[in-house]
Amino acid sequence: MTGDAYADVTARMQTRIDMITGALAELQRQAADTRPDSDDRDAERARAARSGELGPHWRAVQQRIDLGQTTLADVMSGADDSTAARALRTSTRQGLDAAVERERDLAAEEERESVFDEAAALQGRIASRSADVRRLLQERGLA
Repeated sequence: MTGDAYADVTARMQTRIDMITGALAELQRQAADTRPDSDDRDAERARAARSGELGPHWRAVQQRIDLGQTTLADVMSGADDSTAARALRTSTRQGLDAAVERERDLAAEEERESVFDEAAALQGRIASRSADVRRLLQERGLA
């Protein structure tokens, strides 16, 4: 490789490194910006779990988190294989499945409504055109 080719490759690599470094810095800034909101949500979730608002599985897991026996990440990742963690993962999965199904149903309903709205609009345009055609035929003595 000649000196110019080496310098060109090095410059291109440095440009890519700079782009990646910049993107990483931006992601870190975004993460830092959202961390306070996330911390607030985590604190609210923990409070609700402790009080039982989220159900018995959450309460049991939160007690274990508070005692330093596990973390939420370990519970959700499956690293925590305790009965409480398994029960929470199962109920969470069921809740997510139900939420996905509800969203699918809503999307299907919105699609049906959209089709009906389009059909009604098309029917209105057809009726209007039909009236125009009848009027033109009458004006020309063809009807």
